[in-house]
Amino acid sequence: MEMKSTRLKNELVNKARQLNRQIEQLEKHTDSSDEDLEGILATIAQLQGKVIGFQLLKEWEGEKLQEEKAEEIQTTKDEKKVEEIVNEPEVVNKVEPEEPTPAVEEKKEVPKVEVKSEPKISEEDIDAIEKEQTESKASENENIKSKQDLNELFHSEKDPSLSGQLRKQPIADLLTAIGLNERYLYANELFGGSMEDFKEAIRILNECENLEAASSYCKNELQKSFGWEDDNELFKALVALVERRYL
Repeated sequence: MEMKSTRLKNELVNKARQLNRQIEQLEKHTDSSDEDLEGILATIAQLQGKVIGFQLLKEWEGEKLQEEKAEEIQTTKDEKKVEEIVNEPEVVNKVEPEEPTPAVEEKKEVPKVEVKSEPKISEEDIDAIEKEQTESKASENENIKSKQDLNELFHSEKDPSLSGQLRKQPIADLLTAIGLNERYLYANELFGGSMEDFKEAIRILNECENLEAASSYCKNELQKSFGWEDDNELFKALVALVERRYL
């Protein structure tokens, strides 16, 4: 690498001297020809090329030198690490002495406690207790039965639940009565994920002449087309909405 740099440097010096000689000749002769001028221009161009080449070579040599220094530093670090590992003293595991096992104290005998015998219950007392328990159970059964009768009577008169009251409320438009989340649920579960099929079916059910026509379209057309089971909860809910539409 140094030989190449030296050779390029010598060429650069020779070209500079050649240019200097051509300029001296130009100064001596007042009637210089075009060939002399062209020769000077050619030498200048060659000299410029040599200068650029020499500059690039010096930059490349500088980068190469930095890489070599970096590699040398890294090699030195690696050698130091290996040396530290080799010279690292061995760690001897110290065996700690076992702690003496504490002596187990002997259990002291617990003094016996005399248990006094309970007084005996006579047969007459037992009969009286059983009779009292039987009468109490009979009274509780009568109270429970009377409460059940009242509940049955109350529920037979009317259905107080909110769902029962809502089933009796008519609706003017099926699509308005179905919330946004319920629409996606109906479309996904009953109409194979098609919102267009769901809206078209609701439109037709809304425009039927009466409940019979709507029920016929719902059960004969929609149920058969989409394969709904009779016990499908969403299908039952849709039928209930149709019935409220035509109350």
